[in-house]
Amino acid sequence: MTKHKQHRTSVKIFAVAAAAALLTGSGGIANILPSNVSTSIHAYALSPTNPESVTDYRINDDGTITVTAINEDDINAVIPSYVDFKKVTAVSLISPDDLGTGRYSNLKTITLPDTLKSIDDYAFFGIFSLETVQMQNGVEYIGESAFDHCHIQNIVIPSTVKTLGNGAFHDCNPESITMLNPNMEILTSLKGSATIYGYSGSTAEKCVASSNKYNAHGTLKFVSLLSNRNSRLTNNQKVLTTSTWVNWNNITANADFNASYSLKYKYSYKDDINNKWIDITKNYVTNNTCRIPALSKPGNYTIRIAALDENGGYTSKYTYLMVKQDTKKTFKDNGSKLSAYTLSKGNSLTAYAKFTGGVVPYRYKYSYRLNNDAWKDVQGYSTADKHTIHIPSKAGKYTVRIACRDGKGQYTSKYFIVNVK
Repeated sequence: MTKHKQHRTSVKIFAVAAAAALLTGSGGIANILPSNVSTSIHAYALSPTNPESVTDYRINDDGTITVTAINEDDINAVIPSYVDFKKVTAVSLISPDDLGTGRYSNLKTITLPDTLKSIDDYAFFGIFSLETVQMQNGVEYIGESAFDHCHIQNIVIPSTVKTLGNGAFHDCNPESITMLNPNMEILTSLKGSATIYGYSGSTAEKCVASSNKYNAHGTLKFVSLLSNRNSRLTNNQKVLTTSTWVNWNNITANADFNASYSLKYKYSYKDDINNKWIDITKNYVTNNTCRIPALSKPGNYTIRIAALDENGGYTSKYTYLMVKQDTKKTFKDNGSKLSAYTLSKGNSLTAYAKFTGGVVPYRYKYSYRLNNDAWKDVQGYSTADKHTIHIPSKAGKYTVRIACRDGKGQYTSKYFIVNVK
């Protein structure tokens, strides 16, 4: 950690009380799984019944400060974001000389500011009365033995914490620890019978597995904060054929996950030949359903529904779909055509639909797209076997699609290339 100047001063607090800054909000942590764990941030106003908590600090090299002492009579302490107009970025209440002296024996809860970056080594060591600590997003380091021999029962480690030091919560005997950074560096083992909340595949899960090998004080239980519940394709589709891609526009991927935090989703697919993921949605989206494009090429496909929560927690569900080539295909194009295949910008053409082998009545849909852009439907399905298509005034290579469904719902289509100059 950064070495600090040992400049000490009697503190007079000019900063506004931390109450407003620490209310649950963008900096707060909410929605933790266990119902008995309070995640609200309690704001303790600076008043005669709750006097200014900070009584001493030292100035760091960068002009910020480390809080080194608070009022020893405080039961519920709040460390503000600023003291003497200086930003609070670290806290270190216990020095080597304080170990075992029983300082802060009245302290039960402490609320830390959202400006805090570091809870230094031994920061709260041996404060046996400490039961609740409220950490905000922004903390990056929890030091060695930082809360050793405290009695914090439900610990929530924010997603911003990068490193958890050796013995940080040694002999706290907590009921639960929630670790919100899936990739947090954990330099300690855990013991006891606590429930550890984290993400599947995270360093928290690995820490539980390794700690239980040598845990002589119970068995730790790992519970995932994000897991699949019932993500699937509509109607649980497993096998389709190229000519009976029935009602494909109604077949969607449905995301359904157990989660404690808000989610976004990403939908992708790949076939077993190219083995390359193709994103249906380029970015993560809030929609928990997504229409899958028609996969009319025979093969085995994997559909991936990925979920990402606000802490960076990730999981996914894979579903598998086989598209089989019909051995006998009678429903097919039989001379569909366009009135022109080369156009000047802004002109129109007529598409003529002609199909055979299906069950009447036939219904047709006309669409086009530029390069690999999304399809633009000129009209929905109708019995009209010809339609005028107005091409926009943008040059390029267009694909025109005439889609046909017969009376049984069988699907086939014909594609044309149109050069627009």
